[in-house]
Amino acid sequence: MPETLNRIAEFYLSALKEPVLDPSRWGAFIHDNVTYTGPNRDGQGLAHLASALASVHRHFPGIEQLRVFVGQDELCVVSEAHSADPTLTSERIVDWIQVREHRISSVSRIYDARTIERITSEI
Repeated sequence: MPETLNRIAEFYLSALKEPVLDPSRWGAFIHDNVTYTGPNRDGQGLAHLASALASVHRHFPGIEQLRVFVGQDELCVVSEAHSADPTLTSERIVDWIQVREHRISSVSRIYDARTIERITSEI
């Protein structure tokens, strides 16, 4: 499974850098009933995952991969999200990804949502 996990990690990291996430091209890598858990958003399905990831990308379009840890049937992706607004700090994001049957079955995202809440409340 390590080779499969490496391919999934490469795919996931490239998808994070897309301004508009297209769930239709994710089928080979992500289960249709994928679950997502993160600040202010929990849900199930490809569309929900795409929406949750895109909400962070809108505010922090620059994603820099810091580290990827590969386990038996899981990945941990640590990234730094940079804002287009120089007055905002960057955000460290950790995605814990569970893999079942060679596809992503769940994503748990951890980051400090207070920055994004502040931005959206000022708009």
